[in-house]
Amino acid sequence: MFGTLHYDRGSKHSEFIDRTQGFLGDAAAERAACDSCRAKKLKCSGQRAGCDRCKTLEMACVYSAVAGGAQGAESRRRKRAASQRQKQQQQQEREQQHQQHQQQQLQHDGGQPAPAAPPATVTAATTTAAPAPSLMLTPQPPPTCASPVDPLFRFPSTPSDGLDLFFADDLLPDLLLASPPALGDAAAGPDSFSMLASALLPSPALSSPAAGSAVDASKPCGCLATVVELLEELDALARPTLDVALASHKLFLNRALRVLNCSGCRARSEHMVLLTRVCDKLVRLAERIVLSYLQLDAAAPTPRSSLTSTSSSACSLSQPPSPSFPCPPAESLFLGCYETDPSEWDSLVRVILSLQLRSLGTLLAGVRRSASSPQQPRLQVAETKVRLLADELQRYTRSLGKPGA
Repeated sequence: MFGTLHYDRGSKHSEFIDRTQGFLGDAAAERAACDSCRAKKLKCSGQRAGCDRCKTLEMACVYSAVAGGAQGAESRRRKRAASQRQKQQQQQEREQQHQQHQQQQLQHDGGQPAPAAPPATVTAATTTAAPAPSLMLTPQPPPTCASPVDPLFRFPSTPSDGLDLFFADDLLPDLLLASPPALGDAAAGPDSFSMLASALLPSPALSSPAAGSAVDASKPCGCLATVVELLEELDALARPTLDVALASHKLFLNRALRVLNCSGCRARSEHMVLLTRVCDKLVRLAERIVLSYLQLDAAAPTPRSSLTSTSSSACSLSQPPSPSFPCPPAESLFLGCYETDPSEWDSLVRVILSLQLRSLGTLLAGVRRSASSPQQPRLQVAETKVRLLADELQRYTRSLGKPGA
């Protein structure tokens, strides 16, 4: 039972006032004070036959019912039940959305096609040309051919972080031209890593500006960290050989194109400013590689003269003081199962350089389309340098076909 025990000091009589009627039943709720006491805001004794004040004043003691007492309680119960049902439905919807998001994430992570491997690789090992997220080198097993192949060929031995060896702005191009190891170095043991030949060939991601992995909108973009790492690695001091420089240049191009293909980064001007700086450093790296390669044949029709004539312009190419090109590798060179002669190594490097310059031009064109107006002059100068490098390489190639070359 629910109610109030009312005690009257004058008569020393206690009375229990039942509160269950009206609130918990079907009848209307009655008030605990009469209308007269409620109007005067006085304490009422609460006797139903007549309160003390009304009896003293000989007034009619009337207790009015609470309007809609039982109906209001039922309405409150219905509102509480509806609110609880709504909260449960919202929680179930959130759980379903979370499960659907997890399923889509798993499908996206597991359904990405693996990048295709090139048909031939310049190594004694058949490797897959996957975009390299890091710059570590790993040895590869020998290829499976119809005839046994002796996997003796190795590129110049490099430390385990060989691809982390790059140029600084104040280094001379002759630092590219470290001499390759002697024939005895080929038997140094399995501790020396072999260069990944797939890094020397262009990947499908460099063939078109629309290629490359698109960044998932639901995942946080990590391109800013990638650009900062590229700037730090390009500024690192090192003395790589020409093959290491080519491999590094290709890996940098892959990573820069992935940043360019991110729609979120193209919309942020500060990201494009940093990517423009990366492009400048890549152009300087390509310039040093091409200028060093052009010094291979001292009896060639001196590409130095044409380079010197353009040095006075704003888009001039820096000339190394006395560069020396590293000798071709003395070991066997394989394109898959095809064995090439050491004399063919010069032609292979020339083709690789042409492809790298083409890919660099694609990167510069894409960055220039998305960059702001203050960055346009720097990108135009960089594109002009790349065109001059390609022209010098073509002029050198044509000179090799002339009589007496």
